[in-house]
Amino acid sequence: MTLKVEIVTQHLNNLEQFVKDLPGHVNRRKVISTWDFFVQGQITFEKMTKTLRIQDNAALGETALDLAFLRNYPQHFTTKAFTHHENMQAIQ
Repeated sequence: MTLKVEIVTQHLNNLEQFVKDLPGHVNRRKVISTWDFFVQGQITFEKMTKTLRIQDNAALGETALDLAFLRNYPQHFTTKAFTHHENMQAIQ
């Protein structure tokens, strides 16, 4: 498997797990639109975490940020050269 295929496979698996780990009372229809708005920079990290009801779950928030960064900047994902703050700025 090539590195690109591995990265895409990892991303899809992690995204699937992220959705499974969301609280059960989250409106599943809102997940897709909220996620799209977040990765496109149309809503803030804070708005995304509040809408998905994960504002108090730092691990899920970090996972969301990593997934969004990978989706938008796959060429930089494997370097791990960016800080949490830099990733957040890049997404928004």
